Parts: sequence; C-alpha cells; structure tokens
Amino acid sequence: GLSIFRATFSGQQQVYDMFLHTHTTPLHPPTLLGDEPLNSSLEFLRSPLSVFELSDKLRHINVLKTKGYLNQTQHQMHRRLAEIELEALRQSGARINADTMALRYHGSCEHNGRVFGIGLFKTGTSSLIPALDILGYKKHKPTQTYFSGYFKHMCDGAAVLQSLDSWNGAEESAARHLDRSLTAADGPWLFLFERMDHWYPKSKFILTKRLSLTALVNSDVKMALRSGIKAARKKGINLESKLNCEGDLLEKIYAEQRRGNISTELFYGLSIVDFVLSTSRRYEMHNARVREYFRDRPDDLLELSFEEEQDPWSKITKFLGCDRPTRRKFPHVNAAPHKQDDVVFSYHIEANGYLNWRNFDFALTREDNCRFRITPKENKTIMIGDLPYVCTICKGFKMWEYRNVPEPARVGRVARRRARGTRDKPGKAVQQRERKD
Repeated sequence: GLSIFRATFSGQQQVYDMFLHTHTTPLHPPTLLGDEPLNSSLEFLRSPLSVFELSDKLRHINVLKTKGYLNQTQHQMHRRLAEIELEALRQSGARINADTMALRYHGSCEHNGRVFGIGLFKTGTSSLIPALDILGYKKHKPTQTYFSGYFKHMCDGAAVLQSLDSWNGAEESAARHLDRSLTAADGPWLFLFERMDHWYPKSKFILTKRLSLTALVNSDVKMALRSGIKAARKKGINLESKLNCEGDLLEKIYAEQRRGNISTELFYGLSIVDFVLSTSRRYEMHNARVREYFRDRPDDLLELSFEEEQDPWSKITKFLGCDRPTRRKFPHVNAAPHKQDDVVFSYHIEANGYLNWRNFDFALTREDNCRFRITPKENKTIMIGDLPYVCTICKGFKMWEYRNVPEPARVGRVARRRARGTRDKPGKAVQQRERKD
C-alpha cells in the first residue's frame, strides 16, 4: 500500500509549494506519477490513509534513504509530505500518538485496521470479540471493562456522549484505552461509533443484532431475573416462589412491584414494563442511528445475526478479507446457563402490541442514570392485567402510598441472618466491652 514518488525533484517542489500556499484547509498531499504536468497533478490526490499505513510509509522512506534509493533532498521531501498527511489526519480528529503509531495488525486479513463491534448488549458481542481475536484483531484487556459499571444500562448513545462531555477528561481517558486495542465492543464503545470513526480512520464496524425485537428484550429481561434471583437468595429471600404463577408473568411481576412485594431494583430501578419499553426503544433507535450514519458507506458496516447465520465465519471473513479458520469453531460465549420461559411476547411489544414503545412519550428527568417519565400518548389508559399503567417515577406507582395498602415490611440485617440460620455476630462496641471485662 506504499507509493514511491517517481517525479523529478523540481516537479515535486512545485506541487509541494502549491500545496502549502494555496490550501487553507487540511488536504491530503498529491501522489506524483512520473513527470506529469503540474495542472494534472491535482488529479492524483490520494484517498485518506490509515495511521498504520502512514506510520509504515514514514518507516519505509527511511529504509529507502538508508539503502541509497533516495538522496538527502528527496528523503526530506517525501518525509515532509507524509508528515503533512499525518497532520491532516490529526486535524480531522484522528488519534495520533505513540500507541496508535506503534500498534500493528499481524494477521492474514486484507483489512489491517481496527474492527469494532457496535451491536447492543445481548446481541452476541461477547462471542464476536474472541472470534476477531482468532483472526488477529487483538484487544487491550482493560478496554472490555472500562466504564462497564456506569454505562451498561444507559438509555442510548446521546446520554453516553453527554456524560463524556460533562466529565473533565473522560473522553481522552476513554480514547486512551482504545489506542492500544484493535477491537472493542459493548459499553460504552458501541455508543461511540461516530467518534471512533474519526479517531481511527479506515476502521470497520460490525452491528450484531437479534432475530427479532422480542428475542432481544426477552434476553435482557431473563438476564435481569437470573441476577435478581441470585442476589435475593443471598439475602434469604425466595424470589422464585413469587415468580411461579400461571398466566402472563409480565403482568404478575408488574402487579407485585406496584404492591411492593418485588423490588424495582430487580430491573435496575425500573418496573418490568418500563424496563421493556426502555430496552426496546434503545435497541431500535440505536440500530436506526447506525444504519443512517453508514448509509453511504456500505463497505464499512456489516450487519450480523448469529441466530440467522448458520456459519458466522463465512460472513465475517468475507467482510474483512480473511481466510476461513479451518481448525477453530466459531466461539459462543456468555450463553444463558439454562432454558428459561419467555416473559415478553410479540403481542406485548411488536407493531400492534399494547407495550410498543412508539405508543409512549419519553421525557428525560435525570440525565445521570437516564430515567424517563414515560406516559402513554394522548393520555390513553393502558391496562397491564387488572392495573392501569403508571411509570416507575410517577405518582401513584406505589399503591401502598395512595390506596391504603399496608407498606411492605422491611427485613433488617439481623432478621435476614436468622432466616438463613447464621449466628448473629456482636458489634464492635460489644467486642470492645468484652475485651475490657
């Protein structure tokens, strides 16, 4: 991918001077082919190079000088043109530092730049990263955990970008983690694809998706239930008994949350209905935003559904220009440990469902954790089983506060220990008195 300038020094100097004095905005320097006339040299403006290619070009120019193919004047001229193009990349927003200049791809794929997974959670991103690792796109380990606790359940990309802008130095800190990695996925990176496209020119992006919206929302809900049941078990609470019921489980959980028998912490501070609405809205809005951004660049985006593809290797290797791994099966990571019954169905959230997010208005109230005040459009009354829908932060959600229903009993630490059958340990004050006695 390197070009050796074959024009005479006088022709190079003319184009070089004109490039410096006539272009007020950063442009990429021309590639000179033979002794072409000056007025036609502008036709050879090069397409943008990646940071990897420019770094190799600078190194190659030095090698040519060492081997005697370039004299001192030609060496300085070629190097200066490459440095101008590198500066143009930096001014356009590309990350140019020691880490990005030193990083190299050592695999066999034609694409030697970065590859980012920008699909939402529970779409197969955990399987995509080890698959790219097999193809030679190595990850920097801290990249996978950076900001994971804060950004994992943000509502959409706008809130993530706003949070980065509001934290002093947060964007630079995030970018430094990516400088040493050829690939990344999950939060917050999936929301930052526009900035990553400017930080690292000529990168490729893979949008993982689910077979349907119902499959995606079910996966999120069931993961939250597994985590909630495990956490409740540690506190001596048998949450599974409350979830065993006949009929619509979604309506049952919502009713128990309204009565205070099931905590909203099970779904990250939201009722199950608000969680379903927010998750489905985030998924469809994110995918639409990605497709709109890459609308004129189809070669830079691959949409991939592991549920539809019987052989994911074929589609990924074709997209990146790789040979298919013959001795490695496609990795499937972070799959559900056991079969769970579905909680959300198509009649809930699909086009004609009564919980389709397009039938609701979302008003952001707290930007730090992306809480929405969700209200049905046109103030319609939507029934969830026998109860009318009320958003988690709206007045009337806690039924015991407004309908003379007894407030749920709070279980203290000592009561939880006794329920588990563990011995109560004396506090520090009691221990100190015992030592004195």
